[in-house]
Amino acid sequence: ETLEPGLRGGCVGEMDFEGKHTTFPNGAYVVEVEVDPETGRVAVDRFVGVDDLGRIVNEPLAFGQVTGGIAQAIGEVLMEGSVYDPDSGQLLTGSLMDYAFPRADDVPFIDHAWAATPSPNSLLGVKGVGEDDTTESLDGDPHRRLIRNKLSDAGTRPAPAKGENMTASSSMTGGTALVRALTENGIDTVFGLPGIQLDGLFNAFYDARNSLRVINARHEQGTAYMAFGYAQSTGKVGAYAVVPGPGLMNTFAALSTAYGCNARVLALTGQIPSNTIGRGLGMLHEVPDQLGQMERLTKWSHRINHPSEVPAVMDQAFRELWSGRPRPVGIEMPLDQLHLKSPVG
Repeated sequence: ETLEPGLRGGCVGEMDFEGKHTTFPNGAYVVEVEVDPETGRVAVDRFVGVDDLGRIVNEPLAFGQVTGGIAQAIGEVLMEGSVYDPDSGQLLTGSLMDYAFPRADDVPFIDHAWAATPSPNSLLGVKGVGEDDTTESLDGDPHRRLIRNKLSDAGTRPAPAKGENMTASSSMTGGTALVRALTENGIDTVFGLPGIQLDGLFNAFYDARNSLRVINARHEQGTAYMAFGYAQSTGKVGAYAVVPGPGLMNTFAALSTAYGCNARVLALTGQIPSNTIGRGLGMLHEVPDQLGQMERLTKWSHRINHPSEVPAVMDQAFRELWSGRPRPVGIEMPLDQLHLKSPVG
């Protein structure tokens, strides 16, 4: 109300600036990666970087852009890939169930320093840093290129770049993918009782007999209590595998005990064929809402609906087992998917 009548409604200022020259940031990076020769798992142990972004106006914001670019580079190289069904051409990795975001434990401490050289081509002497990783062309980002080159030096093929097709050479059954995920996460012992719904899994157990032993019991309850005792006595994850429905329900007393005692127990079970779940058709070992029953006795439970989902789901299962309060985790997989052969990233 104190402004002149002609100035009421606000003040607007405009200014145009057209730089004569483009500015570019500069930097140098060194990365140390560790590759497990047995499983091929890759860990980024150390990342050292020096960046010249010109005059730093807001250092926390600039460092956030740099670290975000590094984290995205780790995710793109180690956790992403476009996988297509070789027969139908259907994209199999189209959601976050099929690839992962890097978490805090995937990103190392970043030893970073600034080497600021003010740019003569901008009013503030600044250079670009915004959207560090996303503005680069494929494999043009220095962080991503550095990690991929380091893995190549070690003789390890990183995850496919975006748009790169994995061939059918990585095809395997759902049971094989499940066993591979178990061994990659340190499981060398499974307590189990076979049955028709688990034939695909026990076939894979047999194929992996040199790296994983299966200890049978005469009753499902025994397998679960053995897994519970194994977890309590060793500090490791105790895993058991039983048929679905009444077989799984026979383990609930032991599963409840593991829940109450904060034990890391992994319950593996089958399911009726995928296209009959929830339809009440009276299939062998069909029970209403088996997954919901497991969810009430575990910290986290999930159904694997296709072999391509196995790596992501099992990674999440072991994160749940080893983070926060220790408690059991449950996994179910339909019998047709245990036998189905499909590309698995």
